[in-house]
Amino acid sequence: HILRRRVLIVDEIASTGETLAIARARASSSGAAEVMCAVLYAHSRGTDEPDLIGMISDELIVNPWDREIYRDRAFLPHPEYTDALSHQNKEAVSTLLSCPPSIIPAKS
Repeated sequence: HILRRRVLIVDEIASTGETLAIARARASSSGAAEVMCAVLYAHSRGTDEPDLIGMISDELIVNPWDREIYRDRAFLPHPEYTDALSHQNKEAVSTLLSCPPSIIPAKS
């Protein structure tokens, strides 16, 4: 007797829906009884794949966890975040980073 599971795939955004389609197919081929997809945001071109969508917008949405990137052993403001702020005549200063520069992750 095989217990078939219901699967919920959660992602922050569906741009085209391609990643969700791949994940849905993989879960289905692995024997999931039911597969649903949920996203916080979807671009209008990516609304076909998710079953549940928090908000549809084609604007650039920067989440707090997307504000920085780790490069060359340092946290730096994400280039898209810097660009979005520059359109508001603001600068992406290090105090806006969620991880202080003095903290070094265990893995890089």
